[in-house]
Amino acid sequence: MKANEDNFISLIKKRREEGIRYVMEEYGGLLQSIVKKRLYGMPDKVEQCMNDIFFGIWNNIGSFDPKRSSFKSWAAGVARFQAIDYLRRYGKQLQQEKKWSYLQYRHHLRE
Repeated sequence: MKANEDNFISLIKKRREEGIRYVMEEYGGLLQSIVKKRLYGMPDKVEQCMNDIFFGIWNNIGSFDPKRSSFKSWAAGVARFQAIDYLRRYGKQLQQEKKWSYLQYRHHLRE
């Protein structure tokens, strides 16, 4: 069965790969823009975060309620929260690396 706007959610619920492929093709650009906005200092983490977002949509499609929001809004929320989790997980590491680089630069100037 070919996925489309009318059936992709039910396909994901039935664990049919066509459903999540449809999400990747139709909503991937939006979700990636959300992730890139949040992870602008960590471009190497964007692809991994995107994979986790699609995995999260796949595993949590049962919590999507079309009476509460559109799929687009729900998926955007999944992307925001996943990107925030990445910031918490990897942001401190990035700050420490920047601080270390700055200290090395300052040391180099004194030599």
